[in-house]
This record gives sequence, structure tokens and C-alpha cells, in this order.
Amino acid sequence: KDLYSTVPVQLLEVDTPLSNLSVFAQSRGTTYKQLRLLNPWLRSNHVSPKTGEILSIKLPQSEGQN
Repeated sequence: KDLYSTVPVQLLEVDTPLSNLSVFAQSRGTTYKQLRLLNPWLRSNHVSPKTGEILSIKLPQSEGQN
């Protein structure tokens, strides 16, 4: 039915600045490219949530996680 299968994801809530999304992605066991594919709203290599703001970032679900 579906030509492409969906990637299982997990949501991570971020309320602090991330100065380098490439390093962040590697620390979470993924790549910057995969991070950008799952989160097309990311426009640069960093995020800076405003005070009180919480961002939800999608990450590929690791093997063995449910």
C-alpha cells in the first residue's frame, strides 16, 4: 500500500539552546542529515528556544526502544 515505510521516531523535548545540531545528532546515535529529514522546520545548525518555550525534536527510535 505504502511505497515508503515510515521511520519509527521518538520525541525529545528541548528547553535549552543547542549550539551544534551535528554534535547533538551524533550524541543521540543519528546523523545531522537524518535529524533534518525528520525535522524540516530546523533551518540552521542550532536552536535557541525562548524562555519557557519547549521544542519537540523527532529522533529515529533506537533498536530495542518502544
